Amino acid sequence: PVKLETLRGKFVLVNLFSTDSTASGSKLKQLEKLLANYDATELQAVGISTDDSAKAIAAFKGKHQLSMPVWMDKNDQMQTFLNIQLLLNRDASEPQTELITLLLNRELVVKDVFIDLEPENLSQRVNKLLDSKK
Repeated sequence: PVKLETLRGKFVLVNLFSTDSTASGSKLKQLEKLLANYDATELQAVGISTDDSAKAIAAFKGKHQLSMPVWMDKNDQMQTFLNIQLLLNRDASEPQTELITLLLNRELVVKDVFIDLEPENLSQRVNKLLDSKK
């Protein structure tokens, strides 16, 4: 078991996804490239997979060459707490959401939410938050 609390004091990007997603692996890889521009003591990224298979998560990380920690959402606790299913399973007329990224401040309060993130938008928001130190 892991706790988000261990990251208190850093800005955190929490990325919720499924290993079945076709686009989330490449988006997470883009995110890791973006993170190389930041001090790891200031900004940390973690993935939270909606899958309950450690083997599937390990295969996903290997396939996409991800170095960030990826946690398992045991019993869908994070999805339930954040009501993520509403975002992931919107009606069929809308595109399927592949990745949800939450930007948390040092107190682990959600400051922004990105649906299928675009690195430039995320970078601008992270820079603004780091500059404000909030």
